[in-house]
Amino acid sequence: MPELPDVAGFQARFDRHGLRRPVAGLHVDEPRLVRETSAQGLGRRLKDRAFTATHRHGKFLFAQGDGGGLLVLHFGMTGYLAFYGEGEEPPEKAAAVIDFRDGGHLAYVSLRLLGRIAWTAAPEDVIQGEKLGPDALDAWWTAEQFAQRFAERRGMLKSALMNQSLIAGIGNIYSDEILFQCGLPPKTKVQALDSDRLREVQSVTRRVLRTAVRAHQAPHSIPRTYLLHRRSEDGTCPRCNADLASVKVSGRTSYYCPRCQG
Repeated sequence: MPELPDVAGFQARFDRHGLRRPVAGLHVDEPRLVRETSAQGLGRRLKDRAFTATHRHGKFLFAQGDGGGLLVLHFGMTGYLAFYGEGEEPPEKAAAVIDFRDGGHLAYVSLRLLGRIAWTAAPEDVIQGEKLGPDALDAWWTAEQFAQRFAERRGMLKSALMNQSLIAGIGNIYSDEILFQCGLPPKTKVQALDSDRLREVQSVTRRVLRTAVRAHQAPHSIPRTYLLHRRSEDGTCPRCNADLASVKVSGRTSYYCPRCQG
């Protein structure tokens, strides 16, 4: 599933290819993905307008229209954005395509049709409606606030990190990376961590996510010491070369190093 760093990459693609270009029209091949309006209604909202800015919160991407209102994109399990020029073939499984007057096209691709396309008057309406917690990279969210918010939870830390109402943007893959960088096993209980350790978790969370966001522009910038390179059934630890183990947490497969996260 696309997580915060992936959506930040989609945001950069939208900024590069979709801003300040008048929209000629919208084609929707999968109308079931359009929420809170119809495909036709959304097309009418976009026609002859341009997008002026984008905003991301967790796994949601918002694109501001020049006459007010925002396009809302959520990418589900396997969605992404792709740009293609005039005369080029659209990507397979393009569920919706924004056509620009200069001939370019921005495609919303959804391989498993689990995403969402909508329109909202304000991002806050979606954030509150979805009961999303603070974005994991929000600058205003201090380590103390993070520690306090998590200290009130029960259960496993990995589950808490993936809880979008607690902290928005983290899923299975990056929660594994955060735990690995913290040296904590996947089934670590939140209540077993004191406030200093929770503040450390927040610091590591920011570092991991920022590193991953940068990697979308420079893929080779992910450090060799990150689990992301080895996260598989036959993977080995990037630090000690021990075989990775896996365990189910909240129904998701978590990979970890039994030696470094023991």
